[in-house]
Amino acid sequence: MTVFSRCGVIFPMAVLAFGLHACAATFPLVTDQATPICISSEEAKCISLAVQDLQADITSITGKTPEIIVAKVNAKHAIMVGTIGVSAWVKGIEAKVPELRDIQGKSEAYVMTVVDNPTQGIDKALVVIGTDPRGTMWGIYTLCEEKLGVDPLKLWTEYKYKTQQTLTLEIAPKAGYPEIPYRGIFINDEWGLLHWNSDGVRLAHSTQAMIAETLLRLKANLYCVPMKGKPLTDKDNQLFHDRGILLTASHHEILLAKTQKSEWDEFCEQQYGKVLPYSYMTNKKEMQDFFVESINHHKRYNCIWPLGLRGAGDTPFWRRDPAAPRDMKERADIVTEGTRWQFDLLRDTAGEAYFKSVPKTITLYQELLDLYDTGRLKVPEGVMYIWPDDNRGTMRFPENKPEGQHGVYYHITYCDNHNVQYIAPEHIVHEFKKIMDFGADQYYLVNVGDVKENLLGTEYCMKLAWDGTRTKYETSADDFLSHWSRKHFPEKLNRAIAGLYTEYFRLAHASQTGRAQELYYTNIRSAKKTVNALTEGPMKYRDFLKAFRVQEADHLVQYNNWNRCYERAMRIFGRLETDEQRDFFRADILYNIQMHRLMLKWSVESLSAIKIHAIGDNQKAIKTLEDAKATLDELEGEVAFVEKQRYQGWYTERPLDKSPERWKPILSGPFEQIRRDLILLLSKLQEQK
Repeated sequence: MTVFSRCGVIFPMAVLAFGLHACAATFPLVTDQATPICISSEEAKCISLAVQDLQADITSITGKTPEIIVAKVNAKHAIMVGTIGVSAWVKGIEAKVPELRDIQGKSEAYVMTVVDNPTQGIDKALVVIGTDPRGTMWGIYTLCEEKLGVDPLKLWTEYKYKTQQTLTLEIAPKAGYPEIPYRGIFINDEWGLLHWNSDGVRLAHSTQAMIAETLLRLKANLYCVPMKGKPLTDKDNQLFHDRGILLTASHHEILLAKTQKSEWDEFCEQQYGKVLPYSYMTNKKEMQDFFVESINHHKRYNCIWPLGLRGAGDTPFWRRDPAAPRDMKERADIVTEGTRWQFDLLRDTAGEAYFKSVPKTITLYQELLDLYDTGRLKVPEGVMYIWPDDNRGTMRFPENKPEGQHGVYYHITYCDNHNVQYIAPEHIVHEFKKIMDFGADQYYLVNVGDVKENLLGTEYCMKLAWDGTRTKYETSADDFLSHWSRKHFPEKLNRAIAGLYTEYFRLAHASQTGRAQELYYTNIRSAKKTVNALTEGPMKYRDFLKAFRVQEADHLVQYNNWNRCYERAMRIFGRLETDEQRDFFRADILYNIQMHRLMLKWSVESLSAIKIHAIGDNQKAIKTLEDAKATLDELEGEVAFVEKQRYQGWYTERPLDKSPERWKPILSGPFEQIRRDLILLLSKLQEQK
């Protein structure tokens, strides 16, 4: 039986989550040489690419590379990969694989088992069979994760394998299929990605390749194209198409057109020689040209088409448009009309056959949900309703469910709160049960921020989407945290580390510091007011102090809670066995704790300095501010650690000049502003000493 580890901790993968089946068979994957992988030349390109990922995984673990054979194979053992109706050998072994009955008629389903004498010349084969190309892929990636022990997030966690010279698997017959047909991620406000690996305006193709492979390893089939930066290149689009991934867009990039104002302005300059307002009311013909160009460009790829009349960027259609109606009911009527217009435009441009074959959606996010609540917004038949959460992970469903198919757009982070994880797995699964009970079970798009900061939540959401109603809701969150802990840390510490994650999320979900931008504004504004108030003397502080007394007390309580969590984490940290375990622990959980703890510590120290100065003890106030400055230095050190090596600059060197003020993250420019304000306050206190 194969094993996997981080930093030399070994444990049986099959025992991790699935147990050993009574009918498990042994299969020698690697002995003196690696067992070849057989695939028909008729299989879809996405399967051949998945097979290459399997080949690379085996090589990483054993140092031996299996041959990929597309012709007839003559070997004692082989891995055989095929799709029903495509690979001819599948029909010949149906009687030997009774599990095929379990997936008959299901989309994206697979069977993985060991078969004796599957074809002439092969004594034993590990067979992976899918009902369609994606199903075959999911069988391959299940083999990689559950039997080889490959972390589906390995490209982001930098997971290291324990190498083995030989590898024998224990394979019980297994059938699987997803309960939610369309499931994937939206990398929102991708500042970290844009700085980390791009040409400054567009994510690098290698980054898109990382995202595509990660999606497939998570058994996800949907990618929401980036919101920031330039559109995907044809090479990028083809990459996702070849890998069997559907492209869609967020709630404002309608018909896959890049509706940022800069892109619209550029289109108008090229087409009409001047910039025009993005207005359905006054420039409908020009908007039609814009959408037709997008439809013609994207219809060659696998797509889910978003509809819904909105303004340029993430704005209501009436903002900055004097021709738009002011009454909400009239606005709902216009959205109804505009959505129907887009619906017909897609059909007329792409053709009836294509139109009928592709999903169409409308995401009732922000003002569209308000318009829907008027009762006047009508959606064309055949368009899927996508319901939003409240940006904090709590779903917003209508009282009366309309006829049709339904899905959700769900946040595990919001805007630039990407610096920490804060939506608890316990809350995610609680809301997921509501989603399934409502019947929004066709589409599950998860906003994951910049992805790197929310790996745990990303994996958990995709596992829920796969299992659907098969999820054991009462124990799911605890089971997943235990799984996450086992994957990365010693088994003997599993209970302690899983418990630490539970405590972290309990505090983070309720903490203001889970929303880094809000804490930034609270503290920066108070620091600026303090600097201005210093010149007026202590007696002028009375009203100021009254306003911030509750904040200071609340932050002190929160800080004490986080300090206890930090002490608990440090006790576990001291028991870790290798540098790699300690590094991952520090980056994945300790950093998150420190972001909360140190921001609160800085806030308490800063506010305490104000109060101390107000009662006339300038010397003590200066010392307290020096402590606050040292706290920022400590926080910078934590950030520097997380950014080391390949993720250098992820947080601190984002292209802030390209973002409006309200999107700026807590670090870099704003972080330096905090430092400057503290130094200025310190110098003013020293002058008064």
